[in-house]
Amino acid sequence: MTTRRDLLRRLGLTAALTAGMSALTVVFPEVANAACKATGCKGRPGVKQGQYCGNCVMADGSGYVVTAKRVPDHGYELAPDGSCCDYGYLADCGGYTARCGPRTKPFVPKRKR
Repeated sequence: MTTRRDLLRRLGLTAALTAGMSALTVVFPEVANAACKATGCKGRPGVKQGQYCGNCVMADGSGYVVTAKRVPDHGYELAPDGSCCDYGYLADCGGYTARCGPRTKPFVPKRKR
């Protein structure tokens, strides 16, 4: 049986991101059911570990939090070293109410209609 940690390692994600995802699955088991895929996305180095929407910009106005392979209405898991994985389309991303910052509640992926 493949564990989530094994899957993240196979996808080439860093230890920091793997550890962060493992911690999230303990606190929020429903995240374990949300597939976070390595798509080649990149985050800004130095951001706090957490989940961010693709339309989030840095507070200092220096650009988007997700810097490569960014889709505005997708959710991302970012690590401080810039590693990233993509949860795919999320209903609460892409608009003015997007979650921009380390989240305390997990993303619940919803399919596009």
